[in-house]
Amino acid sequence: MNTGLDFHNELLIFLFAISIIIWLGLTFYSNFISQEFLMNSTDEEKRKYFINIQPNVMWHMRWSALLAFSIGLYLMSFLSNLPNAYNIGTSLAAAIITIMVANTWLVIWPKQKKIIANTQDAKKCEKRYDLALRTNGLLSLPLVGLMLYAAQTKIADSPLITSDGSIGSGWYSLSLWLSLLVIISIELNLFFGKNRKWMDSPKRLILSSLVITIFIGLMLRFY
Repeated sequence: MNTGLDFHNELLIFLFAISIIIWLGLTFYSNFISQEFLMNSTDEEKRKYFINIQPNVMWHMRWSALLAFSIGLYLMSFLSNLPNAYNIGTSLAAAIITIMVANTWLVIWPKQKKIIANTQDAKKCEKRYDLALRTNGLLSLPLVGLMLYAAQTKIADSPLITSDGSIGSGWYSLSLWLSLLVIISIELNLFFGKNRKWMDSPKRLILSSLVITIFIGLMLRFY
């Protein structure tokens, strides 16, 4: 089957998909398995986990996140050759990836290093580390949904940038601004909020993530 792509671009898309799978897989693991374990562990058990297991998880998580982000930047430039490629779905997915990568490198990893080093503010760092992981977990399902939507560029409407480079009708779409409001509110909670009731357990977290995904999907579908 002729996809219209050369081997170089097909390989990059494959690597992008693999890095996304590894990154989000480890994000789900950290939220739904390791965090459940840590919630019911003693301080000594937590310390052993952070020293012996989580550094390896974090290494793969942060580098797969950076690889996905880097390849994604190239793919965004490649998409400029396609009509209406910069649609609302593509742009929202790019925004979420950027936020999640920033959280991984600038919050989760630095806080983890302080927890392992058992610094004076280790307990405080542990709470922020936990909230950052949950924030990324909350954004994971919306990201997957938006990537599936963005892949359908041939039927996408409301572009932010049209094929001739001008401003598109997407900027005037209610779905763009309401979806951005939800995404930004979730991220602001990481820095100015706390671990909310609707994200304080794996079941509630995945349910909340699913609700957000459905909300954004409905916005894109009807508005």
